[in-house]
Amino acid sequence: MKNIILIIVSAFPIVMQTSCKESVRNSCIQIDLSSVPMDPSEIDLDILTREVSLDNDSIIIGNIVDLVAMDSVWFILDENGSIIRYPLADGISPKRINSRGHGFGEYIAPVALTSDKDTLYVLDMGTASILKYDTDLKPLENVQLDHPAQNILICGDNILSDNLDLKSNSNMVIMSDKKGNHIDNLIPIADIGELDSYRVGNTFMQRMQDNVFVLDSKGNTLYRYEDGVMHPAYRYDFGKRMIPEGKPLDVSNLSQYAVSTHCFISGDMVLLSYLLDNQRQYCYYDVKTGQIKNGTVNATSEGFPFFPRWQHGNELIGYLESESGEKNGSLLFYTLK
Repeated sequence: MKNIILIIVSAFPIVMQTSCKESVRNSCIQIDLSSVPMDPSEIDLDILTREVSLDNDSIIIGNIVDLVAMDSVWFILDENGSIIRYPLADGISPKRINSRGHGFGEYIAPVALTSDKDTLYVLDMGTASILKYDTDLKPLENVQLDHPAQNILICGDNILSDNLDLKSNSNMVIMSDKKGNHIDNLIPIADIGELDSYRVGNTFMQRMQDNVFVLDSKGNTLYRYEDGVMHPAYRYDFGKRMIPEGKPLDVSNLSQYAVSTHCFISGDMVLLSYLLDNQRQYCYYDVKTGQIKNGTVNATSEGFPFFPRWQHGNELIGYLESESGEKNGSLLFYTLK
């Protein structure tokens, strides 16, 4: 380790940022959050929020599980297992399918969406398969994976997916071709130990600023994917609040462990979203200045709740249910200045 810099941010916990060389081409920024207080203060983030209503008389949308943008439409997976094409421009009609079953173009338990230029990919955790649809939601192909997964991302000609079957493969992420053929294992686990320690949280994948990033929520590490290799980009150290590797968990008090769930990169900002002590907390890191803020964010200045779950371009996206529950909710687009 070298170039150790102690950063003290006014009104925020003391954190330590360490720049450490992980490879010749990539460096990993380590952020020490081991001094996070039991009762974190609310941090002030300059957030601009715009609301886009999904209310539409011709289509009903349940609570959103996942979404992805393609050209002038959003494709939405809701809690009812429906896949919805929601237009963002005139001339495109909304469409909804709910194709339950074991046949061609049918699924059992859809959990994630991703896309490339003209194809929508739906991950069915019930059958460990990926279903391909065109932009009119017509089925194109069913692709079988060799492992169960709950997250996928298209990366060029390949598919990245997390691995839920750690007994047979001690790698968190697997690369397959678009026919489902296994190509490579990524982010290996040196010592599985107690498997329960790797069943907390999930593996979050996102395309941000033309780069592919994968968040390992167990190790609180954000990886950058490049040329078939996962390079550690940011590592968050929660000290005693980290999930223990290869050791039994205190299942009676899981909330004591910091579990990263989402991470976003927009401009010079890296935002980690994590759960600790039954609270949603955030770590804001400014790449240019090295400033770090850590704590809770209850609402934006416009009064909207702040809970980003997706990213499109430089905007972060959250979902707001309608107050009555009788109408479709809204998408909240957050811009951090």
